[in-house]
Amino acid sequence: MDLSKEKNITINVSENLDFLGKRLDFFLKNKFPEFSRTHFQKLLKKNNIKVNKNLVSNSYKLKKDDIIEVENIENNSDELDIKSENISLDIIYEDEDIVVINKPSNMVVHPACGNYTGTLVNALMFHFSNLPSLDKNFVRPGIVHRLDKETSGIMIIAKNELAMKSLAKQFETRKIKKEYLAICYKKSDLDEGKINIKITRSKLDRKKMALSFDNDINAKTSVTNFRVLEKYKDNIVLIKALPETGRTHQIRLHLSYVGYPIINDSVYGVKYKIFNQNFPNLLPRTLLHAKSISFFHPKSKKFLNMEAKIPNDFQKIISFYKNLNL
Repeated sequence: MDLSKEKNITINVSENLDFLGKRLDFFLKNKFPEFSRTHFQKLLKKNNIKVNKNLVSNSYKLKKDDIIEVENIENNSDELDIKSENISLDIIYEDEDIVVINKPSNMVVHPACGNYTGTLVNALMFHFSNLPSLDKNFVRPGIVHRLDKETSGIMIIAKNELAMKSLAKQFETRKIKKEYLAICYKKSDLDEGKINIKITRSKLDRKKMALSFDNDINAKTSVTNFRVLEKYKDNIVLIKALPETGRTHQIRLHLSYVGYPIINDSVYGVKYKIFNQNFPNLLPRTLLHAKSISFFHPKSKKFLNMEAKIPNDFQKIISFYKNLNL
């Protein structure tokens, strides 16, 4: 997911009529579930939130024509207390401008509300000094893009301002190419395809994303190319996914839509009983791995392609099913 976008947000309450008469902090917590209610109360105290250009309290009750402006939505002084931690990193490549790592599954990329330890950022702060941030309001040293917590795989870290600006621009202009591997349950006969369906925040569950088939002004263009690489017994398939955009949960949503839900994805995929019986000792996680990334080096301008080794759980699963197919 690209982090180069603005963090200032404008919301028209007339497009969220279910929340008329509700408290402002309650509404914002539901609109942006990745943040806590306390987080928005702190932003209100810092005067980062206005309604109709006016400062209001967190107990303000929403009216139909209210316009809410949130400045630096992720700004939170608690992040200033984030500590470095001696967490080992799997470094694929490093020079004076960038570091390329293989992120393990079940590691959060950056601290969020209630989760300030054990993240990639904590590790980066220990191993490197003076890493830049895209936005000075947050402690996100070196971070240019994200992977979901359970997704393993390759990430680029910027070591200086030059690299940060170059990589952010490449993500914004879609010059960076990424390849993912996913182990999925087969519900479709499609062997390959291009999925071009917009993605927006779910209206039913604000912690989820959803495909958008209407005129939702908040929906964003989302494109994923995919191809079935291998077919195994038990309706298990190995899929290559090539996203053209970097929306939250994009590959997980798109593959599920075309009939290839990712195994052990508890939100959009499937928990397959037969599969889990075959692998009782594997830690359940969304079986998605960021295999490779291609980009222009920020300084030399040389086009680079780098790969992250396939994680052990993927290797065990693939080897098991290949042996069954013999």
